[in-house]
Amino acid sequence: KKGIRSQWIQYNESFTKKKGTLRGFHYQEKPFCEAKLVRVVKGCVQDIIIDLRKKSKTYKSHISIILKEKKNMVHIPRGCAHGFCTLKPNTLISYYHDNIYIKSKEKGILWNSRELKIKFKTKPKYISAKDKKLKNFSLYKNFNV
Repeated sequence: KKGIRSQWIQYNESFTKKKGTLRGFHYQEKPFCEAKLVRVVKGCVQDIIIDLRKKSKTYKSHISIILKEKKNMVHIPRGCAHGFCTLKPNTLISYYHDNIYIKSKEKGILWNSRELKIKFKTKPKYISAKDKKLKNFSLYKNFNV
């Protein structure tokens, strides 16, 4: 009905115990770019999508959506980075993916890159060591998506 033509081949869940936990911003490079369908099963998140597609009208911009428990879901197109910050403790998220995960093709953007100008509803307090080491948005010349 919404024009989403993805065939979902992988399903994952993510459980986050603490409010203010940030995960992201992740994407996969070609040829393993992936679309995702994300839904909050329990809890609430601020979900953020960054468009990395050079030919897109919204290239280098982002959108922020509040996903609430069993209320809505979001489709993340191929070529976009994705992340979220939990707004409630004990949050469970389900993901459908249209491509397989390849660790060597996983990339990410530093969550607090100034160029993104993301306004968080809750200040991120808990960030994984992996996500803290991601590159600043301004350092990318090509996203290969």
